[in-house]
Amino acid sequence: MPTAQDWLSQILFELSAAMPSGPAWDAETTQLMQAIQLQAPTVWAMYAGYATIFGRQQLYVKRRLLEIIVGQLRTKRNGTLGGVLRVEGEALFRHLDFIRRGIDQEIKDLEVRARANMAPCVGAIPHLPPPIRVPGAPQPTFTTTFAAVNGATVATSVINAPPCLDPASPLFTNEDPRVDPPKVQP
Repeated sequence: MPTAQDWLSQILFELSAAMPSGPAWDAETTQLMQAIQLQAPTVWAMYAGYATIFGRQQLYVKRRLLEIIVGQLRTKRNGTLGGVLRVEGEALFRHLDFIRRGIDQEIKDLEVRARANMAPCVGAIPHLPPPIRVPGAPQPTFTTTFAAVNGATVATSVINAPPCLDPASPLFTNEDPRVDPPKVQP
């Protein structure tokens, strides 16, 4: 099983392979990749919670490090160096964006597969207590609806209370309307 250091080495290798090379870029690319290498363990730790699904943490770390690289290279524009070498910054951004979109698609596919493989929720569905029966009073109704959410069936219970209840009604005072309350003498 690969360790965190193995994964980080692989991610850094893939990102460095995506970087431009040549006389105009080598010094800057080397400096940038050294900075990314120092930052990688921190980014790995930030996404530790994503490790519950195999491969997800690696993809999120790779995408975040790529975003840092794009942020550092954002000032590069098309131009010439020494009148001979053509540096195309916009092409670099298109290339890095293409890689980022590929990582995004891998993350989406991985999470869809993980959701599809989740175990269903098993157990008793809690039931609501029976409604209070007070003669002559409007009665609340209880409804339970079932809906599919991300491939799972979810039960939703709703209490539809009567639109208007008198605060002095037995529903609020907990008094039995069949018994006359004792009269208090002044």
